[in-house]
Amino acid sequence: MKISSPPGMRYPCTIQALQKKTGAKVRRGDKLFTYYYEETLKESDKWGVEHKATHKRHQHFDATAEGEITRWLIKPGALLERPG
Repeated sequence: MKISSPPGMRYPCTIQALQKKTGAKVRRGDKLFTYYYEETLKESDKWGVEHKATHKRHQHFDATAEGEITRWLIKPGALLERPG
């Protein structure tokens, strides 16, 4: 079975760490990998002055099905630019 990153993830994102090793059994809901994306927001300081601030948001990707990790097609540091 092949699991792909879904359209609902925030892109681009960077893979931080793989949570399962090749050959590992996976149950639905298990954490497969962690990643982060950057988000730029308008913020106001205590005087009401607006500015843009970039924040790094950390997330994890959960398995959507049960199975076994046969191989990874990503590695830590990889940049995912679109779903798939």
